[in-house]
Amino acid sequence: MTNRHAVASLLIGWALLAGAAGRAEEHELRGKHLAAELKCRDCHGTDTPDKRAPASRCKECHEGEIKIASKSLPLHGKVGRVVEVNAHASHQDDLRCTLCHRVHSPSVLYCNECHEFDLKVP
Repeated sequence: MTNRHAVASLLIGWALLAGAAGRAEEHELRGKHLAAELKCRDCHGTDTPDKRAPASRCKECHEGEIKIASKSLPLHGKVGRVVEVNAHASHQDDLRCTLCHRVHSPSVLYCNECHEFDLKVP
C-alpha cells in the first residue's frame, strides 16, 4: 500500500467514525424519557434500533395523556383569529406521534408546516 493509499484509508476511517459519533448524539434520549431511564429496547424492541419505534409503543404508556389531549383547544390562528383545533384528530388522517412529539430532538408542531398556531408541543 502506498503512502497516499494509507493516508486516504485513514481519512475515510476517521470520517466514518466522526459520522457515526454524530448519529449517536442525534439519537440520545431527551426530557422525561431520559429521566425515566428508558433504554432503546423499551420503545424500539431492540438495543440497536435501525428504524423508528411504532406509535403503538407510545400509546402503551401515553394512552391517558392522548385522551386528555384529544380535546379541541382554542388556538390563535394567522390573523389573530381564535380557532378550535384538535391536533390529535388531524384532517390528514391518523398521523404518527413522532411527527410532533420527539424523543431524541426538540418537539415541533407539525401543523405549522401549513398553518401558524401558537402551541408548545411537549
